[in-house]
Amino acid sequence: MKKTMFKSKDGNELLSSNSGLALTGLLLDRTNLANQISDVSLPSAPNSKISHEDVIQSMIGLLTLGKTHYDKIEPFKEGSFFKESLGIASVPSSPTLRQRLDDASDEFTDLIKAESVPLLKNTVEPTPIALDTESFITLDNRPKA
Repeated sequence: MKKTMFKSKDGNELLSSNSGLALTGLLLDRTNLANQISDVSLPSAPNSKISHEDVIQSMIGLLTLGKTHYDKIEPFKEGSFFKESLGIASVPSSPTLRQRLDDASDEFTDLIKAESVPLLKNTVEPTPIALDTESFITLDNRPKA
């Protein structure tokens, strides 16, 4: 599903606390995460109505909003802003979100880490941390052992 492009302007309107989702959606567009996630095969969800991309992007959306519990997805099944911002076709139920993430945690985690590095390199100017005579940038891209 194509993400909605939002235009902003000055005004006196009340802004939604969820507006950061639009930026998250744009950042996700700069990755190849959706294509790589869709290639993951899970025996527990062979012909699921909810795609892996929708599951991952829904969880990323929840985390963007500071919500870490699976049940917090339920209110977003009704509105359209969450789906439009992240380009999600269907918002999963909390049991679907939990089960899919549990079933594919290792595969999804490795793909997310791999896609995070190029996104950060191409999007932000990292601030090094100086220790003694050397500078370091904190970024852990090691696969799970």
